[in-house]
Amino acid sequence: MLQLLSPADSLLPSPSRPGTHGGHAAHFGVLHCLGWTTTLRGNINERIGLVFAYPPTSSGRPISLKERIKISLPTSTSSSKDYRQSIPFLGARFRLAQCLTQMFGNLLIVEYLHKGLRSDSVFFFDEDKVDSPFLGGFTEARPEMIDGQVSSNLDDADEEFDHYRPYSPAMVGKSPNTAQKQPWNAYAELYGLGVILLEIGLWKTIGHVRGRGSLRDLHERLIPEAAKSLPYRTGEIYFNVVKECLDGGEKWRRQEGLGARDFWFEFSEKILRPLAQCCA
Repeated sequence: MLQLLSPADSLLPSPSRPGTHGGHAAHFGVLHCLGWTTTLRGNINERIGLVFAYPPTSSGRPISLKERIKISLPTSTSSSKDYRQSIPFLGARFRLAQCLTQMFGNLLIVEYLHKGLRSDSVFFFDEDKVDSPFLGGFTEARPEMIDGQVSSNLDDADEEFDHYRPYSPAMVGKSPNTAQKQPWNAYAELYGLGVILLEIGLWKTIGHVRGRGSLRDLHERLIPEAAKSLPYRTGEIYFNVVKECLDGGEKWRRQEGLGARDFWFEFSEKILRPLAQCCA
C-alpha cells in the first residue's frame, strides 16, 4: 500500500525542472516524492521504498548518464561520423556539469552526503536533453558533518563504487567484514564528482577509461592522464575544475581547522564559480 508522506518528509522537493528552484530554497535534483511502500516479512517491515512521480511532460523510461554515454561510444559497426554526431554539444555538457555541481553544492549546504555519486545515479527522461538531469541512488545517503571527519561505511558489493572514490589499498581483496570497508566523507564525495565531470568532458565512461587496468592504475595513472586531454576538448577552466575536484579535496583536508563553512567557501570559489564561466 502506498503511504502518504508525513510533514517531516516535506524536505523532499516538489516537481520542478532541473536548474530551477520550484519554490524551494535549494534544488537537489530529486523527483517529487509521492509516498513510500513497505515489504513485509511476517510482521516485520523488511524494506521501505520511496515512490516518485514522473516529471509532468515525461512518460518514457529514464536513461542514466552512463547509458547515454555508452550510446555515443563507437562500436565495430559504427563510423566515427556517427560517434561524433551522437555526442551532445559542448554547451549542453557544460550545462549538465554546472547543474550537477550545483546539486552537489546544495547537498553540502545542508550537510548531506549522497555517498553514491556516479554516472549510474544521474539520469534523464529525454536522452537528447542532457542538461536536464535528475539524481537517484540515494540508498546510502545520510546527513553528515562536512568537517573532514570519517562518516559511515559504504556497501562494497558493487565494484563500480571504487571508480568514484580515491584509491586505497583496502580496495584490493576486500573483506566482507564491515570494519574493513572504506569510510566516506565530503572529500571522497568531491573526488567522485570530479570523476563524473571527467566522464562528461571526455564523453566516455570511467569503465572505458579503465579498460583492463587495475583499480590502482585507474586512479594513479589513467584518470590523471585522461584529465590532461581536457584542455583542448573543453578548455582550461573546465580542466582546472576537474583537477580541483580530483586533487583539491585532499589538499583542503590537510588544512587545519577546515570546517563545513570553510569547505563550502573552497567549493564555491574553486569549483562552482569557475565552472559557471564555461559556455559554448
